[in-house]
Amino acid sequence: MIPSQGQVNFFNTFGYLLIRQLFSPDETEKIIEGFEWSIQNWCGGRDPDRASRIMFPGPIEHHPEMSAILDHPLILGLIGGVG
Repeated sequence: MIPSQGQVNFFNTFGYLLIRQLFSPDETEKIIEGFEWSIQNWCGGRDPDRASRIMFPGPIEHHPEMSAILDHPLILGLIGGVG
């Protein structure tokens, strides 16, 4: 997948690439569950009502299914497209 010029412009303006519906609904659910697991297990489940921000390094590396995101074919196809 090659980012459109609009997506590259967005990246250059905001510092991240916005790709809508890159993942399937099932993949999105697994990603959400992985982040929730990381928050509960690495941040001690603090602030369950989410009234404040939680920041912790490396949330993807904390769970094997999350690490797999880095090797997802669509992610790999985007690398280098905004350089």
